[in-house]
Amino acid sequence: MTDEMLIEASLGETRVALLDQGRVVEVFLERQGEGTRVGDIFLGRVARVMGGIEAAFVEIGLARAGFLAARDVRRANGESSPPPIGKMVHEGQRLIVQAIKDPIGEKGVRLTAEVGLPGRYMVFQPDRPGIFVSRQIEDDAERARLATIAEAALMQATGGKAGCIVRTAAAGATEADLVADVTRLADGWAAIARRAQGEKAPALLYHDGDHVARALRDQAREGIRKIIIDGRQGLAAARSWAERFEPALLDRLVGHDGALPVFEERGVEAELDCVTNPRVNLPRGGFLMIQTTEALTAIDVNSGGYAKGGAGEAAFRTNMDAAVEIARQLRLRAIGGLIVIDFIHMTEAERNDAVMASLRGALARDRAPVQVTGFSPLGLVEMTRKRIREPLGHQLTEACSPCEATGRQPSPATVGCRVLRQAERTADAAPGRPLGLKVSSDVADWLRAEPFARLEGLIERLGTKVRLEVHGGLRVHYEVNTLDPERSGHGR
Repeated sequence: MTDEMLIEASLGETRVALLDQGRVVEVFLERQGEGTRVGDIFLGRVARVMGGIEAAFVEIGLARAGFLAARDVRRANGESSPPPIGKMVHEGQRLIVQAIKDPIGEKGVRLTAEVGLPGRYMVFQPDRPGIFVSRQIEDDAERARLATIAEAALMQATGGKAGCIVRTAAAGATEADLVADVTRLADGWAAIARRAQGEKAPALLYHDGDHVARALRDQAREGIRKIIIDGRQGLAAARSWAERFEPALLDRLVGHDGALPVFEERGVEAELDCVTNPRVNLPRGGFLMIQTTEALTAIDVNSGGYAKGGAGEAAFRTNMDAAVEIARQLRLRAIGGLIVIDFIHMTEAERNDAVMASLRGALARDRAPVQVTGFSPLGLVEMTRKRIREPLGHQLTEACSPCEATGRQPSPATVGCRVLRQAERTADAAPGRPLGLKVSSDVADWLRAEPFARLEGLIERLGTKVRLEVHGGLRVHYEVNTLDPERSGHGR
């Protein structure tokens, strides 16, 4: 169970970390101008209707059009039998939509026409009448109490024309608090609807811009015993929100007064520095290698130098450690999609079952929906984890131009050979003219390296002078040019 929540509200960004028994399990960050779009409500304009994939692309004022699947239109319209997307929306149509998934890679935001306005206890649904109570509230009497209160509040606020989802946080809340939440959300939606009538599409109708308040509303779940906030303004914002919407949180809000920032003091900063590293060390000397491609994420489990108790025992202990750490890394790195795990091979079925039980137990703490298979005939474990947000590594880094986002760059030998080939082509085009080579220091070292004498060989082969210069830039950058014979200098 997550037991601590850290919030660091600085000028450029707000960062939230969830800790489980002192270890970081999830990190959320929002930067000014780059925050999440999930929950934003737009007045959109349908740009394209794609019958082949039963979806529409909707202009919402962002760099890329949003993606609206037909099932998200049908659900909003209450359709029992699914008509084609072309019968529900048409190009140029104005449509109120809400973002349900942030952009990932080249994909725009995922949209739904089933709009929901979130509160502390309720999610107000203006176009979907009915009361839906969170399945995590298991007590039948409490479910019935909450549904009765919500129904009465909605009848008073909207005449029964809207519905709501009763959130898990509503369990145990007073009737006055629940009614106040419904009333506030109904008034908020009325203001959004009025704005939509006077706006020109595309336009943003609603954005929850208070990062600290959103962190408390969405992440301060049951089981969090302490919420530590770094920054006086962030603490003030948290207390203001809690006083208004969740007074029970006030006793758990604590200001950080340590010598170091809270993320550094609690080890979160170190975890963020390693979140793009494919290697993850395990407690007994083993390690994971995590590699993500466009299609899937592959995780390889290695025993490293651990061999205590023999090969079989070492494999089992390493796999047990790996099962727990894999679940944590998936949450921490926000990895979604298809995941393939290559555990160390074990022959005993009981030990395979124990590893799977450990993996499933660790994944049970994850809020993202997951599906896990057992060991395949090839000894691999396949699983899926729903993509909820962009991977943390993508939020913290950008594509590397020298390596073209592969994580690797050409070696000095590779670049040096390119330089030599370019020099030969340039010399062929201007016979007898001296050449100038401008390369990085490590490429220059490779060209000069003994006993190969590559630079001397180039001079001898071309029969002309070559001047070598070193620049302080990237290895992949180099220049090969002809020189004025009177200014060519020496041949080295």
